[in-house]
Amino acid sequence: MTLIANAELVASAWLVQRAGLTSGQVATVLPKDVDGWRAAGFVVAAALLGGAADVDTPERRRAVLQIDAYAAPASQGGGRPPWHRAAQLVERVRVATEGGQVYGQPVTLSALYGGVRVLSAYLLSEPRRVLDDVAGFARFTVDLAIDWVRE
Repeated sequence: MTLIANAELVASAWLVQRAGLTSGQVATVLPKDVDGWRAAGFVVAAALLGGAADVDTPERRRAVLQIDAYAAPASQGGGRPPWHRAAQLVERVRVATEGGQVYGQPVTLSALYGGVRVLSAYLLSEPRRVLDDVAGFARFTVDLAIDWVRE
């Protein structure tokens, strides 16, 4: 049985393919094992802000996701938050939305899922620095709109 993708999975796969991130740097939740992503940083794609299906073409989806870019200090419990690393991750997301030539192309998900194509993706806000992270991480957040279709 083929599984049906959701906006978080589509956005995560799109970020890997278009933003130059590795599959180990993107997910729908922040991994508890910080050492696994400490060196490169991490991006979380979460469908927290809603969206809507197209009434006339139900296979077409429009979602708004919160994208959070995290960077951890070089060692556990030590050092200042590496704001520059988190800022570069969120800027990769911004650059991935530029240039329409990438739209309409297939986005590769796990073999368990049916095919999808991202028709457009664009930022709805400027990246914002999140201060006072309880874990001491540097974190930027941005809202991403993604328009996609099942094939």
